Amino acid sequence: ELASIPQTQNITVNRDNVLKAAKIIQDALDNEGQQIRANLPMLHVIAPGADQISVAAAQAWNDRLTGDADSYSVRVEQYLQTLQTLVDNLVTSAQQYGYSDQQIADAFGTAGPGA
Repeated sequence: ELASIPQTQNITVNRDNVLKAAKIIQDALDNEGQQIRANLPMLHVIAPGADQISVAAAQAWNDRLTGDADSYSVRVEQYLQTLQTLVDNLVTSAQQYGYSDQQIADAFGTAGPGA
């Protein structure tokens, strides 16, 4: 039984909050995203025994976790890349709203997003 069901939220991005939204997502990528990437190699199952069934089961899990083209690690990387693309799109929107490159860099507190 689920204690609570995750709710989706509609977020409206406009001229007043576009850079703040981009910064929040970039900060998450810089912190949690890097930590997630660092831990992805740990997605590995060790066979509990040397018998054929244990070895085959561990291999099947490892393929699903990291080996296959649609493995969990690949999906996580794709999700993180989608978030980076979102940041890039928000920066493009900020430019279209008339923010200068300097204003954008200042909003990120660096040389810009991803720096």
